[in-house]
Amino acid sequence: MIWIDYYEFEDAFQDSRIEPDGSRFSDRLATEVAPGHPLHGRDWVVIAKYEPQDEVVVRQGSDVALVHLTFTANPPERPPLPSTTFFESARAFEAYFEFR
Repeated sequence: MIWIDYYEFEDAFQDSRIEPDGSRFSDRLATEVAPGHPLHGRDWVVIAKYEPQDEVVVRQGSDVALVHLTFTANPPERPPLPSTTFFESARAFEAYFEFR
């Protein structure tokens, strides 16, 4: 298990591990990510949606990232879009959101 498996999201997040609704965001993520993007070519699972933004928390193996979906009319995006931030720990994840 990695830190995200037992992480408790704040109220600003919709936890897809509890309320499964990540499939529509998974489909969108797959549509937006083009070759050359760090998420391309891997099967990412959406585990939470950050409600104030068009952002999702995704996991693949031990990798965890926050992805800002663009919902552009002409996907896929050109890298580095959609913007993606990787996290190695709960502490780093929380620090990222502390002053947002």
